[in-house]
Amino acid sequence: MGVVAAAIGLALYGQAEDRAALRQMGGAEAPKSTGAAWEAAPWDELPVSVPRTLPVTESASEVDGLLELRVTEAGRPASRAQVRLYKRGGRLPETGQVDWRLAGAGATGDDGRLLMPARAGAYLVTAHAVGKAPAWRELVHPLSGNRTPVHLSLVTGGGLTGRTVEQGSGQPLGGAELILTPHVSLWEPDARADVPS
Repeated sequence: MGVVAAAIGLALYGQAEDRAALRQMGGAEAPKSTGAAWEAAPWDELPVSVPRTLPVTESASEVDGLLELRVTEAGRPASRAQVRLYKRGGRLPETGQVDWRLAGAGATGDDGRLLMPARAGAYLVTAHAVGKAPAWRELVHPLSGNRTPVHLSLVTGGGLTGRTVEQGSGQPLGGAELILTPHVSLWEPDARADVPS
């Protein structure tokens, strides 16, 4: 019971840190126009799996350039899809994992579109919607790029059924934890899935 309480406490603490980081980046004061960056659902309504990622040190503005994000579902606009933008940093010497930084967040408008300011660099953009599998794309926003179009397509999530057994004996293995990792990097085909989801 104590372990469960500690896990819930850590999840709530992480959500509070995320809310504070986004407020510091300008999330609370940003205009709430349809399809504008930072127009996200209240953090309490988001799933606990929202990444615990530090924000970038300097926020981007429209002068830096814009990502023209379009999120669809079965070819139609996906309204109110939650979008997160992560800036790709170098590899952390302690873990060897990429240092991803939260660079922006928002929700698509009724037209499934979102304009998000972005400085030049390598990014990962993710889109989430209730009942759908998350979509993601790696991209490079060029230095001289005024606008970079990005399309993400959401699909209905699937199920996974099966049996976990011991190798060799084939005996059932109770309490096994499965971790599914997608292919995540265009630049590094052998990279582990160490990106935020």
